[in-house]
Amino acid sequence: MKKAKKVKIFGVAAAVLLAVGLLCITALTQSNKISSFEECRKSGWLIRAMVVYDYVAPMENDVEQECILWTGKKFGVNGVRYH
Repeated sequence: MKKAKKVKIFGVAAAVLLAVGLLCITALTQSNKISSFEECRKSGWLIRAMVVYDYVAPMENDVEQECILWTGKKFGVNGVRYH
């Protein structure tokens, strides 16, 4: 009885780890396909944050919006990729 319970718990834990692993792999592969701000903005659940800078008098080439993915990639509205 105890052995069956341990096997069941191990099976559930393995299934959860597999699901999390597949989700991470999917997120990484989908994030690697994104190469512009517009693609980042439309990527849905891959977005970690959308930052909007509201300057009083913006200077030329200032980043007014920034899209950050869960993988850490950042894209500015000017098409600038930060890292």
